[in-house]
Amino acid sequence: MRIIKTTVKRILLPFFEGYFRLRMVWPVWKYGVNMRPNRLWESEKRELGGVAARIVRDLEENGIAIAHCDEFFPDNKMLEELKAYAEVLQREKTDRVVAKEKVSKPFLMNLFEPTPVINFQNPFHSFALYPNIVDIVNAYFGLYAKLYYLTLNITLPVGSGAAAIASQRWHRDPEDRRMCKVFLYLNDVDETAGPFMYAAKSCYGLKYGSLFPQKPPIGAYPDVSTLEKTIDKEDVKVCTGRVGTIIFCDTSGLHKGGYATAKERVMFTAGYRTNGAVTPNRIRYPENYREKLSAMKFSPAAQYAAAPFTVSALNRKLFSYVMRWREEIGGRATYHEG
Repeated sequence: MRIIKTTVKRILLPFFEGYFRLRMVWPVWKYGVNMRPNRLWESEKRELGGVAARIVRDLEENGIAIAHCDEFFPDNKMLEELKAYAEVLQREKTDRVVAKEKVSKPFLMNLFEPTPVINFQNPFHSFALYPNIVDIVNAYFGLYAKLYYLTLNITLPVGSGAAAIASQRWHRDPEDRRMCKVFLYLNDVDETAGPFMYAAKSCYGLKYGSLFPQKPPIGAYPDVSTLEKTIDKEDVKVCTGRVGTIIFCDTSGLHKGGYATAKERVMFTAGYRTNGAVTPNRIRYPENYREKLSAMKFSPAAQYAAAPFTVSALNRKLFSYVMRWREEIGGRATYHEG
């Protein structure tokens, strides 16, 4: 019986994997699984100028763009509010609480819950839905995006001799064909504080887009020596920056970060994806959430981004089969959070 079950899995697995690859094909992704968000964006899209237009252009050309908080909030009040809120959370984070947490990345101290509940009183959650931020993400996607990921963490120094693990290694995120994460530095980050690093032009359709591709519905963790021989040194972006630095990045491209050797890094991350994603959502919604959301004075694009999003039961089931069967049959790479 066990042999029969394994044989059936071997037969079905390529078809299930093919289904996820098909969802990533551009016309299917753009006009099929993302039909409604594409129509919404086409009917309500805004012409962007200034820093927003420059960020979208950089994303399209390189997969990454860097700005600063004062380009969005010139009075500096937003950055000061975010820093103060983070400092309060950090003081509340006790050693006892940290010791009880089960973490996949021991080099990080999470100041939010692993799957936080959206709270519009939290300034970081409001920052993630700021109209200019959402408009940039939508313009890069060419459709309305969904907010699915919110983290605030402190990267802890591991020393210079520790082995890189998890997202400290070069990888591609698994969630979608095109995705965007917005990283905000809440302290000065130099090369000893684990800066975010990115291989420019490594997303779909660009110079390195076919190098170590995603394996839908999972990402890729390539061999480091091969990667370093293949990617030109000038295309490796080491994102050091002062407090308030904002990094917009398509993390379907090759990236890594968090390998701090001497200093801590305090960083907020907001993640956006589309209906093409089938991996679990990384945020939760409170009771009466739709009423609370409709009461907020968000733009239509931000309202859509914040609206509840769930992966269909079919896709959840197929995703679980692929993950489990890949391990059972061949011990192949499993899903890792970016």
